[in-house]
Amino acid sequence: MVKKEIRKKRVGLAFSGGVDSTAAALILKAEGYEVVALTMRIPSMVIPDGKETLAVSCSRRIAETIGIEHFVVDVTVEFTRKVIEPFINDYASGLTPNPCVVCNRTMKFGLLLEEALKRECELFATGHFARKTQTKPYRILKGIDREKDQSYVLWTLDQNKLSRSVFPLGNVTKKETEAIVKNEGIFEMIHPESQDICFTGGLSHVEFLKKRIPRAFEPGPILDVHGRIIGKHQGIAFYTVGQRKGIEVDNAGPFYVIEIKPEENAIIVGKKSELKSIGFFVEGLNLISGSREKEFECTVLTRYRGYPSQATVSVQKGNRARITYRKPGTLASPGQSAVFYRGDELIGGGIIVNNIFDESDVNYSD
Repeated sequence: MVKKEIRKKRVGLAFSGGVDSTAAALILKAEGYEVVALTMRIPSMVIPDGKETLAVSCSRRIAETIGIEHFVVDVTVEFTRKVIEPFINDYASGLTPNPCVVCNRTMKFGLLLEEALKRECELFATGHFARKTQTKPYRILKGIDREKDQSYVLWTLDQNKLSRSVFPLGNVTKKETEAIVKNEGIFEMIHPESQDICFTGGLSHVEFLKKRIPRAFEPGPILDVHGRIIGKHQGIAFYTVGQRKGIEVDNAGPFYVIEIKPEENAIIVGKKSELKSIGFFVEGLNLISGSREKEFECTVLTRYRGYPSQATVSVQKGNRARITYRKPGTLASPGQSAVFYRGDELIGGGIIVNNIFDESDVNYSD
């Protein structure tokens, strides 16, 4: 009797040539998948003479060495329009954006996922340290390496995208990914991990923004909660709501940024006793399970690596929600993501719009 050959599932992998994506490729290959490495070419990787950047050449060489297909996907135009321009516009508007969340939604689980499907891949994998359950409704869980957990940036996913998603690093630690690559004998080929925002070309976000929105770096007044000028700031792009450091005022502090007013080129500050935030509102609400719960309890993070707070989420019209702290909490920064958890499970999230200081602020939902 002729033994029937079992066809390997074909999986597209977001591949940067770094430690994590290389380890993800090796894990997938060891599990029997046919791996197709997809490397995004973004604006910081464009060289006028047409030569490959180090990031692209590293990813290509590693893919060839470990024996997987490799393709470079040019997303320079879409990346500029969907990630870079909103990032610049948000800072000009006094917001504090998280471009990684936007990139995951529009690029990795948008264009790159589409590219994987075009290349006849049944599944799509990334090197995020997060886990996914295998039965419907699919759930995202924190990665077992709590120091590296990246579930926070995945709150925009839905059941359709999760049905095709694979997270090979969810059950391993960062040290284990390094060991996997070293055991393969290719650690020296790895492209160094970026410590800054990937599209700034090695510049800090301040240096990057100064060239594009110089008005956001013009000095202006620092106001107290009563509208009195008590100091001078160096440019609204240097500040975020809730910030304490770098506030130079005449009065005794410490002071915290309560609000940024780009139209007046001013920041409003207050002492800790004047913060008294009872919650905030979000827009673009997404609940991963597709649940239509009108209200639920959860733990909320208002920034990656932030301090978790217990809260109630009240769903409103137009994909909006009110988040009410169980106890008065720290100020949330407009533009950042508020992400909801129940234990290890990622429930969903939204983009922070404004803080609620007292019940007179609740009219936002009307």
